[in-house]
Formats: sequence, C-alpha cells, structure tokens
Amino acid sequence: MDKSIFRTLSYGMYVLGTKNGDRFSGCIVNTVFQLTSEPPIIGVSISKDNYTHDLIMKEKRFTASVISENTPVSVINTFGFRTGRKTDKFENVSYKVLPSGLPYVTEKMCGWMECEVMETVSLPTHTVFISKVSDSGILERETPMTYAYYHHVVKGNAPKNAPTHLNPDVADPTKPAESAQNTDRIETSLKTSSETKSESKTEKKKAYVCRVCGHVYDGDIPFEELPADWVCPTCGEGKENFVLKEI
Repeated sequence: MDKSIFRTLSYGMYVLGTKNGDRFSGCIVNTVFQLTSEPPIIGVSISKDNYTHDLIMKEKRFTASVISENTPVSVINTFGFRTGRKTDKFENVSYKVLPSGLPYVTEKMCGWMECEVMETVSLPTHTVFISKVSDSGILERETPMTYAYYHHVVKGNAPKNAPTHLNPDVADPTKPAESAQNTDRIETSLKTSSETKSESKTEKKKAYVCRVCGHVYDGDIPFEELPADWVCPTCGEGKENFVLKEI
C-alpha cells in the first residue's frame, strides 16, 4: 500500500479547549470535520492517549478554535507538543471563558465553536466525538491554516498521537515542486558556476534534532555538555529524544 496517498488529504488546524474543574486544558487537532448543516454537527478525532481526550469524555463538552496562518508558532507548539497533565497550556496565551465555563483560545484565531458531545465512536487508537455546535463566533478576518501550510510553510511536524501521523520516510506528493522556469534558472546558474569555479564539495551540517517535534538544537553550548535535566524548548522532551542528523 502506498501510504503517501494519505498526505494528499486536506485538513485544517484547530485548538480544542476543555476543563477539569477550574483547570483548563486543550490540544491541537487537524481532524475537525462538519457532518451536517441543520443541526450543525461536527466530528473530532482525538487520540486516546491525550489528556484532553479524557477530559472531554468526562465533561462531554469542548471548544474548537480555528487556527489562522498568523497564529503564533508558540501557541501551536504549546498545545501540540506539551501534555496538559504537566503543563498549564493556557498560562501564556490569550483566551476567553464562555458562560458554560469552557475556555477558547483567541490569539490570532479565525473563530471558535462551542460543542456538546452527542455520541462517540471508539477506534483502535482514537475516539471520534460526534458533537453538536451550540454556539460560535468569528474572531479575526484571517486565512485559516491548512495542514499542508503547517508542514510546508511553518515547517511543523505531526505529534505521534495525531491520527494523520506518518513516518518521515513516507513521501509527500503535495510538497511544492520547482517550476520549470525556476529549474532552468538553477541549472543555468550551476552550469555557470561549474565553468568559473573549481568543483568543491559542500559539507552538510549536522545537528541534534528532537524525534518528537523536530526542533533543531542550535545553542551556543555543545549539545553533549547540556545538563541532564535540559528539555526541548518546543515540546519539553529530554535529551534522550534527540538524535544527530544531517540538515
């Protein structure tokens, strides 16, 4: 089976919000899809390993904020790569609280929806929450971020719990290709360069890369000399989850 076909499917990017008592939590998902118009019903797929999954199962309610292309990467990293079990994800982001007590992120978001779970579908690794949209609003006249934009422009990775997670070695047929004109220009430039300069091999740079979120360490302190309790600034994982790669 050619798994690269799954990279051609289209998705958006969303921040879910829920609560546990008076404590807020949430996560990033790309699998929010409209099922019906009247009444407005959506489906959301969430990993059973996610803390947010457990809270929604308990609360039977959640919010979904639509991420825009101008949403800060820090918001995506916090909600996408850190666990709500250990982190207050809402601590450093702009958000509002609905009369129901549910939070929704407002920071450069297109809009939000408040949802009530009607039923669930249990899958081997994920649960699909079939939910009715009880309220909604527009926040910014921004362009919604697509999953492709997140990968190709933001250069983001998919967390291992994402329903659309694929191994990095699976080809991406949607990756923008060089235009013929640009290719000709590059070939001409290379030919000219080879005629006027002697051939030289360009050494590839090596760096330590986080296996979880893809963060590339470029600090002044050599990676090997970092303290044992150092963690990835993007996802919070330890040094043991970094590998030396050519970049």
